[in-house]
Amino acid sequence: MKQYKDRSEVPDHEKWDLTDLYSSTEEWEKDYQAVEGHVQEIAAYNGAIHNGKDLLDYLTKNEETDAIFTNIYVYAMLLGDLDTRESLAQNLMAKARTLSVKLSEAGAFFMPYLLSLDEGTLRTYIEENEGLKYFEKDLWDAFRYKDHTLNKEQEELLSRLGETFSHQTAPSKCSIMLTLSLVRYLMAMEAWWSLLAVCIRS
Repeated sequence: MKQYKDRSEVPDHEKWDLTDLYSSTEEWEKDYQAVEGHVQEIAAYNGAIHNGKDLLDYLTKNEETDAIFTNIYVYAMLLGDLDTRESLAQNLMAKARTLSVKLSEAGAFFMPYLLSLDEGTLRTYIEENEGLKYFEKDLWDAFRYKDHTLNKEQEELLSRLGETFSHQTAPSKCSIMLTLSLVRYLMAMEAWWSLLAVCIRS
C-alpha cells in the first residue's frame, strides 16, 4: 500500500469530500449564525406553548434547527479528522460544541412541560392538529417517562453542565493531537538516523 507523507500528496478521489455538507467555511458560518438565531426563537417558547398549534410550531422549529445543527457539527468533526494539526477545524469544533450547549439550554424546558400535561390534553392537541401526527410516536414515547423526569429547574441546571463537560473534552482532544504530532516527529527522527547510518557506513 502506498504511503503518503502529507495529505496534499493524496489523490483527490481518495479524500473525503465534505462539499456535500458545505463548499466552504463561509457557508458553514452562515448556518452557524442561523442556528444561533434559532436558539433565541426556541427559548422564546418557554412558557408560551398553550395549545396544539403552539406545540406543533415548537416541534417544527426544533426539528429544523436540529437538521442544520447536525450538518454544522458533523462538518466540524470530519474537518478536524482530516488533519488534527489544522487550527481552523479545532476552532470550528469548539464553536459547534458551544452551540450544542446553547441549544440544550434553550430547549431544556420542553420535556418538563410535555410531561406536565395530562394524557387527555396531549391526545386532544394531536387530534386537533394534523401536523402533530408526524411527531405523535415521539411524543408518546417521551410521555412514558412522566413519572421519571426532572423538573424544569433541574433540566436547566443539567443543560448548563454541558458547558463544563464539553470543556473537559478539550484536554483529551489536545492530548491526542500532541501525541500524534510526537509520533510523527519520532518517525521523522528515526528515518533521519537511519539515513545517517547508511551515509556513515558508505
